[in-house]
Amino acid sequence: MLTKKEFKLFKLRIKINKFSNYLLDFVSKKIGLNLRHIFSYVLSKLYSTKVNEKLLVFGSTNGQAFSGNSKYLFLYLNQNSNYQCVWITSSRKVFENLRNKNYNVASNRNLFKTIKILKAANYIFITHGFGDILMIDFSPKTQLIRLEHGIVFKKLRSFSSDSNLIFFKKIMRKKLVQSTSYYVVASEIDKKIKMSSFPLQPNQYINAGYARNDVLANFSKEQYLDIKISLNIKEGNEVLLYAPTFRLYTYKHPLNEEFFKKLDELLIKENKILLYKPHPAEKRIDLNIYNNIKSIDPNVDIMDLLVISDVLITDYSGVTFDFLITLRPVIFFAYDIEMYFEKRGVYFDYETFVPGPIVKTGDELLLKLKNIDQWSKEYEQKRKYIRQLLNEYSDGNSIKKLIEFLNLEAD
Repeated sequence: MLTKKEFKLFKLRIKINKFSNYLLDFVSKKIGLNLRHIFSYVLSKLYSTKVNEKLLVFGSTNGQAFSGNSKYLFLYLNQNSNYQCVWITSSRKVFENLRNKNYNVASNRNLFKTIKILKAANYIFITHGFGDILMIDFSPKTQLIRLEHGIVFKKLRSFSSDSNLIFFKKIMRKKLVQSTSYYVVASEIDKKIKMSSFPLQPNQYINAGYARNDVLANFSKEQYLDIKISLNIKEGNEVLLYAPTFRLYTYKHPLNEEFFKKLDELLIKENKILLYKPHPAEKRIDLNIYNNIKSIDPNVDIMDLLVISDVLITDYSGVTFDFLITLRPVIFFAYDIEMYFEKRGVYFDYETFVPGPIVKTGDELLLKLKNIDQWSKEYEQKRKYIRQLLNEYSDGNSIKKLIEFLNLEAD
């Protein structure tokens, strides 16, 4: 029971936290910079540097979702170790969902609590950057592990191109590199690509494969059915997943009402369902009028969708390399290939490298969807080759390899 003095101090701390959040958000919007990271970094210098060896902290997707490699490592260590695992988020929905499941979770809008947790962490696991947690002055013994969010098709910004960034973002990126102890990759090619963008020493890269891909090698029939039930998909329905990447330029979407009408008719006839998962930054398309086409929340964990999908339709997205763990067929809907190469570019000779047919129009896509069995066998060996080339570990043991490398104690 709190004394009156302690209760007053508690209320005052809440008021200060609310005011600081309001002020930081207000000023950040006005100047176009997230000042929360500057404030948290300066404030963290006042905290103790004593590390709790049992404290592991996780974050992902700029704090907006419970997903990715961090999610699967978090779940595994919660179930198979005695570590205190804490998830950091900026999403109220994620916070409440994890709290209701009795997981340790903290909102990074509570600056004081979050800084205290991060400052005491033995290991911190992230996928994207400081946005997953907060930027602080980490304790000397704390190890920051970048789990990444997958193998990439599209070209990353090189470290030397930071000269084009505004001053604050340049400092953040440099600080992230300096703070990172290890960076997880899935193959030697993946390592080479990441080194061009994130200049660590070669021995700081851990080639263990991605934690999230373990589920694609290890999922059970029960998990498979549970995911289908959660999406209201019948067990006998084949599933097609359309998961395009984000474009930085304005474009006219090639799939119109006439296309979706023809597609829906085909899906009904062949007892199939198409799941359309846009990129989180992409404008959503209203598909509610169709029977066998479902629009998926962009922030839903795509791994569940990959588990149940019989065919993937994508373009230049790295989700291709995750899905190849299953060796199931992929269609590459590259309707803007010339513009995409001009504006962004990819790391591979796209038209000869991809392990599936390339289509550029809605009609071509429909034709391939009608003849999946015919062309799928043609690309079977190429799918195996690309999987081995970019995912050197497809055995479902990537989490165990990472835990062993870091000398963490888990069953």
